[in-house]
Amino acid sequence: MYIAQAEKDYQVPMKDFDIWKEKLGGKDNVTMKLYPDCYHLFIPTDEQPGKQNYEQEGHVAKALIDDIAGWIETH
Repeated sequence: MYIAQAEKDYQVPMKDFDIWKEKLGGKDNVTMKLYPDCYHLFIPTDEQPGKQNYEQEGHVAKALIDDIAGWIETH
């Protein structure tokens, strides 16, 4: 299982990621990764979390794509 969390996510806050970490963290079949500069759509932003993030154009963070591709290759 690969669990990705955007740190600046307005809809799924860090407290939700912390619950996932508490319940699943440390298990051999679970990979958890935090993307600190991204909002809900995993697009990097300099803005604070909020509705305004969805007005920002951009592309999914390359780090997320690379991490998922690497995870698929090893699993």
